Amino acid sequence: MRVNPLVLVVDDDERVLELAREILGSREIEVVTASNGSEGVELARERRPDLIILDVMMPGLDGYKACALLKEDPHLKATPILMFTASDGIKFNEQAFRAGAAFCLSKPFDARRFLSIVELALSQARIFPHRAEAERRQRNFRRYFARYPVTARATGGTARRREAGGFTGNVSAGGLFCTLPERFPVMTPILVRVETPAGPVAVSATVSWCGSSSGRRPGDVPHGLRILQAQTPEDAARWTRLLQGLAETAVAEGEGEA
Repeated sequence: MRVNPLVLVVDDDERVLELAREILGSREIEVVTASNGSEGVELARERRPDLIILDVMMPGLDGYKACALLKEDPHLKATPILMFTASDGIKFNEQAFRAGAAFCLSKPFDARRFLSIVELALSQARIFPHRAEAERRQRNFRRYFARYPVTARATGGTARRREAGGFTGNVSAGGLFCTLPERFPVMTPILVRVETPAGPVAVSATVSWCGSSSGRRPGDVPHGLRILQAQTPEDAARWTRLLQGLAETAVAEGEGEA
């Protein structure tokens, strides 16, 4: 059993590999590296990392193809993948998400932002484990009912309406449930602003699932949003404080019932 998280970084640029080792090593994260896609896939199958980081542009097996292969492996399909994209253009991110990536980051990247995404990805690896571990997931990460105004702005994808306002239904460390006036398709990348008692929180997210509007009132289309990253450290801090407050309230109410 591993004591520290294990991250596999696959990139044909040795400077990027060395930078990743330095940044992640500072947080006691074990790092293994590969210099091409084929080597990365084999190393992933051998070591079973907690997170895989793939560069898009590599000779031979590129990042998109490597990502698709990893998601076909029954032992690795639940492992989160972060992809380094050539730019922050929508088409690069959408192609990465279609291949199976959970996170995207353009190069060159800021060390603080890189580390925050890695830590979030490792957290989500525990939030969204394999289905066989559903009981452990429920114990470790709780959703809290919270009705806050939310604004969702599509930054890519095929949503007809680019911005819509609604309300959250519940929130958690890695995502939120909300209702919006119309259906935003699955995998739509969006910028979300949640008006919380701790202050507004802005996060990048993607639509992980959405329901049907049939038989519902206007504005009641349910959506499940997966948080990719907070827009600023301040947003991350507010979200953390909010969840801590909700957790404390839940504990206090439970004690009162007892």
